[in-house]
Amino acid sequence: MKFPRLFEKVFCQPWAIQPAAHSAVRSVLLQRMNGASSPVKVGMVDDDTAPADEEAWTPYFKAGNRGEIAVIEIDGYIGSHLSMIEQFCGGCDVAALRMAVDQAEADASIERILFSFNSPGGTITGVPELAARIKASGKPTVAFTDSLCASAAYWLASQCDEIWVTPSSDTGSIGVYLALLDETAAMQMEGLKLELFQAGEHKAIGMPGRPLTQSDREMLQASVDKSYGWFTSAVTSARPGVTPETMQGQTFDGDDAVARGLADGTVDSLNSLLNALAGLTSEKTQ
Repeated sequence: MKFPRLFEKVFCQPWAIQPAAHSAVRSVLLQRMNGASSPVKVGMVDDDTAPADEEAWTPYFKAGNRGEIAVIEIDGYIGSHLSMIEQFCGGCDVAALRMAVDQAEADASIERILFSFNSPGGTITGVPELAARIKASGKPTVAFTDSLCASAAYWLASQCDEIWVTPSSDTGSIGVYLALLDETAAMQMEGLKLELFQAGEHKAIGMPGRPLTQSDREMLQASVDKSYGWFTSAVTSARPGVTPETMQGQTFDGDDAVARGLADGTVDSLNSLLNALAGLTSEKTQ
């Protein structure tokens, strides 16, 4: 099977992401597995092609009256140790985000860190640790979205000191799921039958053609429930006003997000927020 590691990650691990975004990732992966090519993403680099001079790469841009605000963009789905094809799918690696936070903290000219979100969420792996890193930041942190801050993205945003959203943006989607693909019928139609020799009750879960047992299902559900517990605990510890009813996978527009405690207020744009944070205007609204 082509891309076995990606198949296992996409179909056999819990995700905190909106279903439409997960569907897009599944579609690209399945097309690649069937031999279709992916377009090259301009400007993408990997460890072998990255510039040797780290100072040539800026993980954030500076804004504010004196360039005292570091803006870190979180754009696309969030994951850990992403391969090139995962980056082709629009991935944003937690290691790169952590590096950006570390560098912003080390930069003496930076007084505040702002995270600008346009993300449907992503995988669980790496997100709790990055969220804890953001919460432990020694500098004030602000989250902002004018589009989408959902699921794993909101997990990260919730650990910031402040969250600001535009009225038409979508925020929330607090939930976790695991989408396991059952290819048994498709294999049968192609005249294929799996002969599996395994040691270990749950070994080879997700193997095409291997049916799930009830014990498998209980184990997978327990994994999803555990991740959901991490997620909701992180949110409520940072934002105690968020109720269980708000954490059932739904998203909310700006006003509703504020009313439900998911955000602190609304702004018209990122520039308005930056100006307000820099003390140039008072364009933030409660």
